[in-house]
Amino acid sequence: MHRLLIAATVLAVGLSTLQPALAASKTRFKPTTQQVKQLHKVVTAIALEAVESWKQEKGWPRKTPTFAQDHPSIQIEHDLLVHALSHRLHPHAAIDGYVKQQLLSFKLDPRKLSEDKPSIGRLVGGMPLIIAQPDDSRISQAARTGGSSTGGAAAYFFSGRQIAFVSDLTPIPGAAGFDPTLSVAQAGVVLEITDAAVQRNDRYITATLRAGNARLESLRTLIQRLNRGTIGYRNDLMKTIPQPGGLRVAAMLTDVEQRVRAAEPSRADAFASLADETRHLNDSGSASKAVRRRLAADARKLNKAYAIVLDRYAARSGQIVPIRSTVRLDQASLEHLLVALR
Repeated sequence: MHRLLIAATVLAVGLSTLQPALAASKTRFKPTTQQVKQLHKVVTAIALEAVESWKQEKGWPRKTPTFAQDHPSIQIEHDLLVHALSHRLHPHAAIDGYVKQQLLSFKLDPRKLSEDKPSIGRLVGGMPLIIAQPDDSRISQAARTGGSSTGGAAAYFFSGRQIAFVSDLTPIPGAAGFDPTLSVAQAGVVLEITDAAVQRNDRYITATLRAGNARLESLRTLIQRLNRGTIGYRNDLMKTIPQPGGLRVAAMLTDVEQRVRAAEPSRADAFASLADETRHLNDSGSASKAVRRRLAADARKLNKAYAIVLDRYAARSGQIVPIRSTVRLDQASLEHLLVALR
């Protein structure tokens, strides 16, 4: 439902120019069996190189979309590429993002996109999910009371949403997929403090805090590494979407909101790009007043976009507690954005 709403938002922009495009796109593209087989081979090859690289280096093999340049014999036409990028290509969000980033090296056709605005809605709705930074902290009864309910641990913490946190990926024999080894998924950051609350040993608590905060920082760093393909794809996709009529601004508004809600560190850069694009739209005069009003209404929704993240652990009255912070966009910058859309 959420993705349908995203697609509807993008399609609403430039409504007055949509009729010719809709007339040409009454029948949604359906790939042939041969095209499906071709796409499957390419997606599998990209996913395999990602798996091998992650096993060796805990990172993705390509920083930019270069797969097509390294495989000049492979050709993927525009309609098939739009079809692929509009669907989830791997169950793991990070691999889905990396695969789509590399598929984008086959190049979308800007002219065809401008003539087929519904496909833009599908592309935006199919953007790979961003793995969110840890945002939830729960302290066990043992931590609150000083008792022990975790098999000898005086305090037990679970921090973070149930995210997919890959330590290994194994190809599934006879299947077009991979079995991820999830070392932190289902747990987030786990911090056990044996006898700390009972002994009231400040030095021990301090040492444990340092270890827990170090692990939390490592988790943040690894999530950023997992998201690199996804963020790279989103950045490149925004540049591909046509500017006239506010189509690119509409897509960027959706992208920025999702980055904020995931507490993704790249949210500030994405918002700066959105502000630049909005000024360009205003200067070009390519969007009608009605379109700018719709864009302004979507921009106001950014006021409600936020994320609560786990900042660090701290010692308070002999206990270890999570310290949270709220991530949101700067209100003054949002006001400037709204002014540009008037």
